[in-house]
Amino acid sequence: MKKNKLVLMMSLLLSMIVIACNNDIPSELCGTWTIIGYGNDQEFHTGDHIVNTTRLTFYSDGTFDGHIYPNEVTGKYKCNGNNFSFTEVFGTQRGAVDPDLQFIDFQIRMVTAYKILSGSELRLYYEEDNYIKFYN
Repeated sequence: MKKNKLVLMMSLLLSMIVIACNNDIPSELCGTWTIIGYGNDQEFHTGDHIVNTTRLTFYSDGTFDGHIYPNEVTGKYKCNGNNFSFTEVFGTQRGAVDPDLQFIDFQIRMVTAYKILSGSELRLYYEEDNYIKFYN
């Protein structure tokens, strides 16, 4: 009987730790986001070859998956306030033929912050003023 109580208590404690660790991930970040373009407020790059080629889906457990044309990606991410980082990124190595897509594929790994505007626009900042812009 004591062993069953101990196992139950340990299970509850572990569940509470897992839930506490995931509290930093805001619910509005979770879901699928599709790229609009990249740049900054003065110079923004977009076009048919960028739009709808990159999608990322963020899950509340700190994992993500998606498509950065022509590659599939998966991995883990962390949020703390407005700080954001991809802690693990795995993907296919098909390479991107378009320079803009190669740039996005590289910069997405350099993201350090994020911002959600109006609930439907996500900005992943890879430099102080430069970001990759998504919508959901």
